[in-house]
Amino acid sequence: MARRLKNIIDFHQLIKVKDISTFYKAFDIVLKWNKESYITVFGENNNLLPADMKLKLRKMFASLKIDEEIELNKINNFNKALFKFCGSILEEEILAKYNIFGPISFFKAFHSFKEFRKTLNNYLDETKFYEFYLFYFKSSRKPIGRAIRCYEKLKKVYPLLEPVGSLLRFDEMIYPVELISRRDSNFECFDLGSFKYLYKTNVYILFYDKESQLEVKIYLPDKNFIIQKWFLTGTLRHNEILIGLAKQKFESFKTFKHNFFINNKKIEINCEEDVYKKLGFNYIYPELRCGERELFKDSKDLNVVNFTDIKSDLHIHTNYSDGAHSIEELVNFYMSRGFQYIVLTDHSVSLSQGRGLDIDTLIKKNELIDKLNKKIEKFKIFKGAEVDILEDGSLDYPDWVLENLDFVIASVHQNYDLDAGAMTFRFEKAIKNPYVHMIGHISGRLVGFLPIYKVDINKLLRLASEYNTIIEINGNPARLDLDCASIKTYKDKFKNLYAVNTDLHNFRQYDIRFYCSVMTARKSYLKSYDIVNSLDLNEFENLIKDIRIKKLRKSKFLV
Repeated sequence: MARRLKNIIDFHQLIKVKDISTFYKAFDIVLKWNKESYITVFGENNNLLPADMKLKLRKMFASLKIDEEIELNKINNFNKALFKFCGSILEEEILAKYNIFGPISFFKAFHSFKEFRKTLNNYLDETKFYEFYLFYFKSSRKPIGRAIRCYEKLKKVYPLLEPVGSLLRFDEMIYPVELISRRDSNFECFDLGSFKYLYKTNVYILFYDKESQLEVKIYLPDKNFIIQKWFLTGTLRHNEILIGLAKQKFESFKTFKHNFFINNKKIEINCEEDVYKKLGFNYIYPELRCGERELFKDSKDLNVVNFTDIKSDLHIHTNYSDGAHSIEELVNFYMSRGFQYIVLTDHSVSLSQGRGLDIDTLIKKNELIDKLNKKIEKFKIFKGAEVDILEDGSLDYPDWVLENLDFVIASVHQNYDLDAGAMTFRFEKAIKNPYVHMIGHISGRLVGFLPIYKVDINKLLRLASEYNTIIEINGNPARLDLDCASIKTYKDKFKNLYAVNTDLHNFRQYDIRFYCSVMTARKSYLKSYDIVNSLDLNEFENLIKDIRIKKLRKSKFLV
């Protein structure tokens, strides 16, 4: 594939582009060459790229058929980084010879093989090695959804693996996947499917997952497994601060070979809670060990929402729109998980690709929900919809339809490229709409791929707080929207209500999406009282009625 890329791309022409942002756009199109890319390059009405760049790309891809999809995204990450850094790539045979599949194996090859260093020097000045390495490491990071799926595949083969590092901290972008084994084992003997064994050191074993394109670092167990896992999980800054504070508290405090000592006496650690308790700190959950100010927070601040606090899911698609399951199947599924209620929120009429419901179909679906609610005990189905926010900020169901729904999510699914003023105004109208209870995936970002809309998040969260409009935390690992950074930035400034949702389309998505939504809330220091679907059924029912009444009064619809 690298050779194919080399044959079709005129690197020197690309590098001579004056506007580097244009070059990056072109590069991204090259990496995911598909039908959409073809339309961007050869279509007459697309203004994503300037004319001179489109002409260069047309020359490069002129020999390709319209329906030919080149999976350039599967090319080795090293070549992606090298191409961005200096406009060149290496033959795949060279990468295979030195077992290079990612930053870790590259670093080892560079320091272990003189021949590889000589080869690389033809492309990269050795004085720039660390600059390139950091760039390579950053460009190799993948969204956490890929890392979770990679870990789950490996755990099925070897159940004694546990996450550590950025995976356990729930960082959004991850490289490598760091795991620890509870027992030393000869991993080379396992049938690991898409995982390729690379090498073993005294400390860890390195694999490469061809599907996720992630290196997997499995640490070998130490005698002091608990403290070892603690060291591997927190950021370096978190660990440094804790050890520094411990040295201030205990003049004779020392660490040695995954052990803690006070007055030369080893501290007995039986669980990770002991690491903090016996050194005089509040327990810090793994996802909070980032080295900011978590060690200085009191226990109340650290008492974040728990998975067991969640009693409902407020964003679910049925087979009436683009979901895979019937209402009855969804009810049984959520009841089996101990939930008290759910909101069914199929797409509205304008989203044709999501099989959006016309008004007649929505009415029939709601009639079925009413019938089922009469039969079901100790559980309730709320009639909802995920309604599109149109370009002018209006919604694509009329008010009389929205008025007869229990719960309304307003989301953007098209016309993403408005300027900041227009996009912000679009959301403002939806937030103020008296029938809207919640804004879905408000920033529109896709983790590691698309940034947030051109939108004033500060203004929207302030307005949502004023109008009691709920903000969704969407658990789709490709979204994680609203994100941790934004929630932490504004959570003390504005008193927003949040909901952790799966945006479920089929049962296979549930576990990872539920986990991701709650973990985003936990990492953002949200408490159970910040999350509306931690409310009991009666509390939730009162809340959504109250939201509508207050918004109607505020909008002067109701005196």
